[in-house]
Amino acid sequence: IKIINKQEVEVVATVTNKVFSGAFSDDDGNNDKGDDDDDDDSADEEDEDDDEEEEEEEEAVAKPSQPTPQQPPAAAAAPQEADLLSSLFGDDMSGSAIGGGGGGAGNAVILTQDRQKLLKLLLQPAGVLFENDAVQIGVRSQVEIPGGLLKVMLYYGNKGAAPIKVQSIQCTNAASLSGLQISFAPTAFEISPKQQVQQQCKVQLNAPIAELPAIEVVFSNNSRLQCKFPVVASKFFKPHVFEPQQFKQRWVQLKNEQQQILQISHDYDANKMR
Repeated sequence: IKIINKQEVEVVATVTNKVFSGAFSDDDGNNDKGDDDDDDDSADEEDEDDDEEEEEEEEAVAKPSQPTPQQPPAAAAAPQEADLLSSLFGDDMSGSAIGGGGGGAGNAVILTQDRQKLLKLLLQPAGVLFENDAVQIGVRSQVEIPGGLLKVMLYYGNKGAAPIKVQSIQCTNAASLSGLQISFAPTAFEISPKQQVQQQCKVQLNAPIAELPAIEVVFSNNSRLQCKFPVVASKFFKPHVFEPQQFKQRWVQLKNEQQQILQISHDYDANKMR
């Protein structure tokens, strides 16, 4: 019995020694040492990175900065082709958009018209002279024969919810248009919201003009409309309708004119040729 107990004690002691020796073996120590080496390596890499950044900053400070090459300015837009009516518009007609604003005297808002709308009015008796979000100004013209008086009706439409007051309207270049007489009535009025007010204009042309009349409309909200008025010599022409036989008689009465008769073989609509 004593011999058996002694062997059991030896076995237990042997197992215990193995457990403790495994828990604190050299392999774990080597692993810990490897981890420490890894931490040291990463710390060394970080130090090297910091050193490189400091060297780059020192080089950037020591090296003079080179100016960034500037790109050549964009080529100026090609000038628009001159048309036959360019001389009539003057220098201030640049085709700016409707409601364009530039600061004027007293910080007034300067409204300018659309060039395309003006071109249409030079060829048509009615159209829109100016329009923005607040107001629309329409024009309708008719010439009286005899007398050569051009009557123009201006239609001011208030598109907003607040009243609009027109304080004055005048022709700003009347001094340079000696052969033109122009008058407006009334010159001051108020336009209620969503309403329209008419203004009458009379134009008399006694001599050819080299430029269009310049009109300035002053509103009470510190804004001014500066636009060209569609008055040209052709506005004072009135077509005369002839019957075919009457036209032939008038044509024969013409003297010292080179006449030529054209034969038209296809049918045509006379109304479409007017």
